[in-house]
Amino acid sequence: MDSIFSSVKNAASSSVSFVSNGVSGMTESVGSSFTTLAVLNAETKAKILGMSPLTLAKVGRVIKNMQASAYKFSNDEIDLVVKTLYVNQSDANLRSSYEMLDVKLNSTAEDNLKAADLRTILPLLGDDITEEKLDNLFKEHDPEGTGNVKFNEFKPLFLAMNPKSEGLMSNVPGMSFVVGGVSSIASGFGSNFKTLSVLRAATKAKLLGGSPLQMAKVGRLITSLQNCEYKFTDDEIDDYVRTLFVTQEEADFQALYRLIDVKLNGTEQSKIPTDKLKALYPLLAEDLSHEKIAELFTQADPESSGSIEYDEFKMLLIQTNPNITEPAPGSKPRQSVFEKFGF
Repeated sequence: MDSIFSSVKNAASSSVSFVSNGVSGMTESVGSSFTTLAVLNAETKAKILGMSPLTLAKVGRVIKNMQASAYKFSNDEIDLVVKTLYVNQSDANLRSSYEMLDVKLNSTAEDNLKAADLRTILPLLGDDITEEKLDNLFKEHDPEGTGNVKFNEFKPLFLAMNPKSEGLMSNVPGMSFVVGGVSSIASGFGSNFKTLSVLRAATKAKLLGGSPLQMAKVGRLITSLQNCEYKFTDDEIDDYVRTLFVTQEEADFQALYRLIDVKLNGTEQSKIPTDKLKALYPLLAEDLSHEKIAELFTQADPESSGSIEYDEFKMLLIQTNPNITEPAPGSKPRQSVFEKFGF
């Protein structure tokens, strides 16, 4: 019995070590990928950032391979390949990728790729592809050995660079626990990703990759603004989210003040009725108790004037996102973690 218990204990320990080392390596790879993704268009980047860490790391390696290759791929060409392989494998995107590689490999459009040339490109796009697999792929799609690859033959060769890998780790002891946890997190993200669809691509790209707690908070805020009596438009919701969670710049705070001023007053009056803002505030500050909200409004309007001016509004708004800190006088504008990574 002791020997059985010892074997089980050792197996569990090995699984934990495997997972821990894998997560550590994956974290480093994903961190590097964040910087690399800066070359992608905002819309492509937003889609990629919502994918699994393994996919994110793989996309990062594909981008680096293409950047370092002798073919000198431009950022737009890299974006096209990544979008086609990982975001939208439509015939239109595949055709665009084929035509791009046709010109890249032949110098002019010939509607024909040489198998030998394409074979040097494909390993850049599928870093886990073996020589044996490449041999089998080309034999399957060019059985007569013509040495030429037309569009219909190109499609399966190209798509093979992004094979499905579901269940890859299912037989590793202890992985069911990890997979279950990841699935639970993913289900929570799913609703937030759908909610974020109302945002502009640039705002969405900045937000995706944030912490799960922040993502959930942004999702709930968007839902609250959509369902409240003031009927915020998608653009107005984007302005609010961008100001509070992305830019935190003075000009954006001022624009948001004018927006709320008009929204609550009907016309711009350069002051916001305290009672109306107080009614809206709980939707924006779900983390604050009613007592804390009452205390904040007392601080903002100590004389009970009945109106909130810009400086008071900004102070109240900042309290809805405690991560915002006022910069010291004369300091440089704050830089978000996304900007540090080049997003």
